[in-house]
Amino acid sequence: MASAHGAAASPALSPAASTAMAAIMDSSKPLDTAAFDAMCDAMESPGSPAGTTAREVLEAFRQHPDAWRRVDGILDRCRSDLARVVAAGVLEDAIMLRWETLGRPEQESVRNFISGKIIKLSSDPAEAKREEVFLTKLDVLLVGVLKQDWPHRWPSFIDEMNSSSRAMGEGVCANNMRILRLLSEEVFDLGSGVVADLTSDRRQKLQASLSSELKKIFNLIAFVAASSTSVGTLTETLRALQKYLSWVPASLVLETDLVATLTAKFLPAPAFRTITLDCLTEVVGAEGSEDARWAPRIMEMFGGVMATMARVIPPGADIPGTVRSAKARGSQAEPILVHRLTLFLSGIFRRHLRCLEGSEALRPMVLQGLAYLLGAIRVDDKDLCKLVAEFWRDFSRDLFDTAAAAVSRAGGPSAALAAFTAATGGADAAKGASADAALHGAMAAHPRVMNYSRLLSELRLVGTELMPKPEEVLVEKDASGDVVRSFTRDTDALALYDVMREMMVYLTHLDPADTDGIIVAKLSRQVDGSEWSWERLNALCWAAGSVSGTMSEEHEKRFLITVIRDLLHLVTLRPGKNNKAVVASNIMYVVGQYPRFLSSHWKFLKTVVYKLFEFMHERHEGVQDMACDTFLKLAQRCSSCFVALQPRESRTFVEELVSNVDTIIADLEPHQVQAFFEA
Repeated sequence: MASAHGAAASPALSPAASTAMAAIMDSSKPLDTAAFDAMCDAMESPGSPAGTTAREVLEAFRQHPDAWRRVDGILDRCRSDLARVVAAGVLEDAIMLRWETLGRPEQESVRNFISGKIIKLSSDPAEAKREEVFLTKLDVLLVGVLKQDWPHRWPSFIDEMNSSSRAMGEGVCANNMRILRLLSEEVFDLGSGVVADLTSDRRQKLQASLSSELKKIFNLIAFVAASSTSVGTLTETLRALQKYLSWVPASLVLETDLVATLTAKFLPAPAFRTITLDCLTEVVGAEGSEDARWAPRIMEMFGGVMATMARVIPPGADIPGTVRSAKARGSQAEPILVHRLTLFLSGIFRRHLRCLEGSEALRPMVLQGLAYLLGAIRVDDKDLCKLVAEFWRDFSRDLFDTAAAAVSRAGGPSAALAAFTAATGGADAAKGASADAALHGAMAAHPRVMNYSRLLSELRLVGTELMPKPEEVLVEKDASGDVVRSFTRDTDALALYDVMREMMVYLTHLDPADTDGIIVAKLSRQVDGSEWSWERLNALCWAAGSVSGTMSEEHEKRFLITVIRDLLHLVTLRPGKNNKAVVASNIMYVVGQYPRFLSSHWKFLKTVVYKLFEFMHERHEGVQDMACDTFLKLAQRCSSCFVALQPRESRTFVEELVSNVDTIIADLEPHQVQAFFEA
């Protein structure tokens, strides 16, 4: 890429640097690559005179507008890694900043040099492996040129990729797949900004151009998938395919045999299993994939995936244990596979569950797929847990909406409530509605709900064991194992709590007796000590509080009295400051979630309030804060009970409170006293 005219003037340099710079930019002579390497080597001694001069020269070279003309000599003959980094940076600047100032011959010179270098390196497998980082950088630079020139100045690019992939061997083919993947990422993933930013208009034109070439690209991918035997080439091909599947219309994929190839050829092979699941996940989520004409393809895909995965992860396998064991021995293969399978299953069930349920042959596989997701939610991975919890919330809401709407259409019990909650589809609407026992029974008898009854019961159990901490709870276990006041707000845990709370609301509406039975049974095991632990008790009580308003009034009364009775019993059974703080925080959280019950049962409310006053004397800041906050919440939600004269009482509770206020607040801090008086 030598210039036919003189170099532009360099910035002011020291005499030594000026001489060196003039030699580098002298286009009448070949570049002295040994001297350039020596200059880069001198950068290892930045404090020396030679290092200072080298830094000055290299910085000036990077900024020189004609430096790109000397890059070919550096990349072809220099041995220094730094020299190649500098040269690649100069090319990047030429493409990103100066491209439109170059003449057409100069642009083609840069393009041809990069293309030729890529083909030379990728043709030799040993060289390509040794120069993998450098080759990837060249690929990125070529994509930068494409973003500037394709298709108007390089219309034959896709055809050239086709021909070279078929004629030049596995290495070139694999690298071409990488270039196609990078191009899709830059054009449809809003780009990485590495080489050249795109205007909105330019991006739209590139997207249209790439879309118009999809047939050729997919034919090339199909050719490589069918003919290649190289693991590396096939992996790059599947990675490229996954990027294109993320934006192509479903019809382009589902009208071909591509899905069958993925499920039959690539999914059973361990080397390709995770990337194949990525591809299939994109297919089931593609726009238009819900069209009824593609139902046979979707069902065939699901059947193939489940048949293969049953051999890899047998039904009934301990998925959390498998992931835990793999991480303990330093393996990431199993955790990654579980994550990819979770993405696929949640994706296909979200969009195509009704279609899959319609096939009697696939119903056992649907149940097995849902069982995998039940296992996945228990994996110790916050991101995975949130992903699966969101699926289960939506799954539960879909069953609730279906059952409630069916009851409404049939004119069954509480049809108006069913129609309202089905129309809103909101957990708060469902939670706030006046629950009706007959409605619950009718919804539980719906065929879809009955089909999943066992699975839904297991899901309720998951909710009682994994419920995250809600915002109202102000105590936590610290690193030393003590229960202390929590001062930080865990936004991730709160977001997960909201998701799982909604899930439990829908599940309890579908069968409140099952939720009641699970919570009461597990709480009795806390009392008898067989499952006693702070973590288990916390999750159980947070779940109990989350289902407020989902049971009929009479059912809620029995349920809450049982829960509070057992928790009060635990206060006496588990002495010690930390134990009492944990149990007290749970009592306060649960009672704060049931204002409807407390408003209707004055004696119980009064007992609860006096228990709060007792907790206000605990020498634990978190317990005292929660006691004051809970009292404030009850005062806001049950205010009429406190100011009205209750049966068999000689004065209102407010009067009684005023007469004892000094004793009640004796151990409170100023901010807690403020909350008390606000109440």
